[in-house]
Amino acid sequence: MIDSFVLLTPILMLGVIALLGFVGCDLIFTLKEPLPPPANFRAIPGNEQVSLSWDPYSGAIEYLVKRGEASGVYTNTQQVFPPDTSRADPGLTNGVTYFYVITAKTSDDETQRSPEVSATPISSFVTSKTLGTPRNAFTAFLGMAIQVGPSPLTIVTLGRVFVPGNSQIHVVKIVDGTTGADIPGGLASVNMANGTVAGDFVYASLASPVTLNANTSYFVVSQETMGQDEFHDNNTTIQTSSVAITTGSIFGTGGTSYNVDGPAGRTYGPVDFQYSSPV
Repeated sequence: MIDSFVLLTPILMLGVIALLGFVGCDLIFTLKEPLPPPANFRAIPGNEQVSLSWDPYSGAIEYLVKRGEASGVYTNTQQVFPPDTSRADPGLTNGVTYFYVITAKTSDDETQRSPEVSATPISSFVTSKTLGTPRNAFTAFLGMAIQVGPSPLTIVTLGRVFVPGNSQIHVVKIVDGTTGADIPGGLASVNMANGTVAGDFVYASLASPVTLNANTSYFVVSQETMGQDEFHDNNTTIQTSSVAITTGSIFGTGGTSYNVDGPAGRTYGPVDFQYSSPV
């Protein structure tokens, strides 16, 4: 009996190896390639919120946006259903950095996670707005005149409103309200191709924060060109935070010459800025 078992053992082992090879090959051929994530996932900070956007995903039946307050740790999941490819994430805390990833679900599977993006909400000057007439009939620097309140104000970003179809880069800058001279460092190039939601602001960071003097007049203006991206006329009204007041809409055709041509609370564009807490 022992001799027979010894003789049969190599044969049995060969059978087991052959079976494992057969099953292993079958498993290899049935493994699915992981699905890639949605592309161009972006997070843009706003006032107590983050605006998220991504490219449409073929075959998606829902998107899962995952958020956390530590990199790689996601404690909140939000569903978004096609054809939507953007979402505002409100109710956040200014000054806190939030981390996001996104996946798409298809009828067969869920994609891999996207690369992580992050954003830190920050206070915005414009708190609400009623948009005026769209137009693009002249070339000028357009925006709003402001009077800073009793505390100096540190500007971090400058922004311009997104109108559907906008795609160009606009110079947005801060101008001395008395001399008409540009404020050193107070210029940003805002790429409107980054806009996704009509009426939302698109922001760009200054090279470094710029502090405006207390109780001083400034203009915040965007460069507009005839026949190109639309903006909203100066029948646009805005409500703002208390760090400054708007004294009227502003219009300048070049150099240091600007004219206030609308009442308080009015602006072209509109334009906006984000700021750190007044000192």
